[in-house]
Amino acid sequence: MAHWKFIATWMTDKECYARRLFGNERKRIDKTGETLNVKEGDTLYLHRWGSEDEPGQLDGPFIAACDAGKNLEPDAWRHRGKYDWQVRIGWEDTVYSMDIDEINESGGVDIKHYPQGFSEVQGTFLSGLLKREGTPIING
Repeated sequence: MAHWKFIATWMTDKECYARRLFGNERKRIDKTGETLNVKEGDTLYLHRWGSEDEPGQLDGPFIAACDAGKNLEPDAWRHRGKYDWQVRIGWEDTVYSMDIDEINESGGVDIKHYPQGFSEVQGTFLSGLLKREGTPIING
């Protein structure tokens, strides 16, 4: 099982939760060349990004409810641009939120300002950290 982080702004996160959908403008991350091969059952996180000065929050863990695909909901985020590579999300347990600065200070994972994949060890660390120190935002 893989671990993936998606990005939302304070203006797009509500649509992510309302639609239970995460999106990206392309399957490949331009900054790293990495391909986001999200499969059903993978663990997902949402980075609600503020700015370089305010890196935001990390929410999770979520579960990929399907394999990622193109235009699962073609009208999603149309007011903000085209995020046509999408994955449906769900959650079985409580979802937590935590300050990115606090996560980066923990030394276990370096959270970047773009979508990224995590190793199994990093993902397990993140999920545990969120459950121990995060604030519950959605009950399971």
